[in-house]
Amino acid sequence: MLTPLTRKQGLAFAFAAGVLSTSSLFSADVAATMDNGGAEDFVLDGGVFTDTSAILGTTSNNNVLTIQNGGYLAVDDSFTVSAISGTGNQITVTGAGSSLDVGSSLYLGYASESYNNTLSVEAGGSLTSANLYVGSDGDTNSVTVTGADSFANISTELLVGYYGEDNSVTVSDGALFISKKTTLGTYTAANGNSVTVTGAGTNYINRGDFTVGYRGDSNGASVLDGAYLSTRNLVLGTTSDSEGNSVTISGAGSTVAASGYVAVGYQGINNTMQISSGGTLSGGNIYVGYMSDGNNNSLTVDGTGSRALTTGTSGSIYVGNSGNNNTMTVRNNASMSTYSLVVGGTGSGNTLNIQSGASVIANDLFFGLGGGTNNTLNISGASSVTISNLVRVGFSAAGNVLNISGQDSILSVGGTLYVGVSGNANSLTMEDSSLVKANALDIASGSSVRISGAYLALAGDQLALLNGYLTDGSILCWDLTSSSWVTATVDKYTLAYCDTDADGLELTGGIYSDLGGYTILTAVPEPSTYAMLGGLAVLGYAVARRRKAHA
Repeated sequence: MLTPLTRKQGLAFAFAAGVLSTSSLFSADVAATMDNGGAEDFVLDGGVFTDTSAILGTTSNNNVLTIQNGGYLAVDDSFTVSAISGTGNQITVTGAGSSLDVGSSLYLGYASESYNNTLSVEAGGSLTSANLYVGSDGDTNSVTVTGADSFANISTELLVGYYGEDNSVTVSDGALFISKKTTLGTYTAANGNSVTVTGAGTNYINRGDFTVGYRGDSNGASVLDGAYLSTRNLVLGTTSDSEGNSVTISGAGSTVAASGYVAVGYQGINNTMQISSGGTLSGGNIYVGYMSDGNNNSLTVDGTGSRALTTGTSGSIYVGNSGNNNTMTVRNNASMSTYSLVVGGTGSGNTLNIQSGASVIANDLFFGLGGGTNNTLNISGASSVTISNLVRVGFSAAGNVLNISGQDSILSVGGTLYVGVSGNANSLTMEDSSLVKANALDIASGSSVRISGAYLALAGDQLALLNGYLTDGSILCWDLTSSSWVTATVDKYTLAYCDTDADGLELTGGIYSDLGGYTILTAVPEPSTYAMLGGLAVLGYAVARRRKAHA
């Protein structure tokens, strides 16, 4: 049985033709209370209603409110679903022109015993409210906004899991969701809450901060299948209490665009972001481990078409700004682009992996920019890193490492490659037919370049410079007998200036072209690697070039 909503006699109301007034639930002075335990649904069918406040389900379960056929319900103050206890209470706003308008706050699952309550906006319906609490204190409450022309506008803040757990918001199938601010997991124990934005044409516009895990753990946001989310700042794990929160961006055209910064682990630990299957993340700056407590966080960009980038002319990506042991991985033909790339600002033990055909473009690359130690960049699997200006491995910092390995793995530096700047024990390690190209090379005292079966190419005639580094022990070769890096001796390396591209192609065993005008240094391979590099013909050429260079 359906009970159409009305107001007390003498107060203004309007209904579509044919709808009868059979109850008096609403009053300008008394809260409208819909609490009949599901005995009958409450329906606003084309009518217009206003009231000071409203309650759907004080202590009972399975109460249903439907706003349909252009019905309009305006609540000046608050609307509470499951005020004291109650499960399965439901609001549905459906059809073009149907609307629920709450002046202050809409609470879905207000009390700790309030769970499994739902709010659905569909088929062109709309929701407006200053604040929307999904799981104020209750658990497993959900909001769905779905379908083209359906929308929600939250003018102050959406809070998913204020104290509650496992609450959710889903925006799908071309719907629009607008919020000034969004927070998932506000307080400690507000865990497992989620926002999902999915489907081509679906938009989530967040004008302020989008926070995934303020103090709560294991909260998550997902942007899927061509959906779009825009925000000012995107923060995972705001406080040191917050752990294991996540963001997923997956599917061609799926995009998260932050006009400010993105922080995967602001102060929290073990937070993760995954970009896959053609998804895009953009931000003014991107941080993996922002503050000193922001440790063990990770960002992964995986798959063809997937990318992470900074916008503007000075954006930076930091893997460990101040935090420690954070990781960023770009792999499987994914890409990353930024103005400055920093692996370890003041943080230590951070790692950037570029793998399996991935590509990175930046103006500058810094390790330990503010004194961070033992940070690592690994380039492997035919990946490319192109730095148009400078690379500094260890900037007033020690123990930073750049590793590159594998055929067609290339680091190209348009300016100077500094290995160690006011820091000790920084290193560049080159192995397995990889290539490092640079305009110039500077190896600081106490730091080293290590070469095993790889190629170091410096623009111009750099024979004197490289001979100097070979003489003072700054360049090391791998020794199989001792299984260690040892000072390169004349019998262990090839050093030659290549007049033409053909010379460079021949010296690299047919692997790399466009090396005319470069001086190339490579370690003479052990016998077991002759076949890989072209056999005895390559060895004979290498020996001849070595003799020529040292004649």
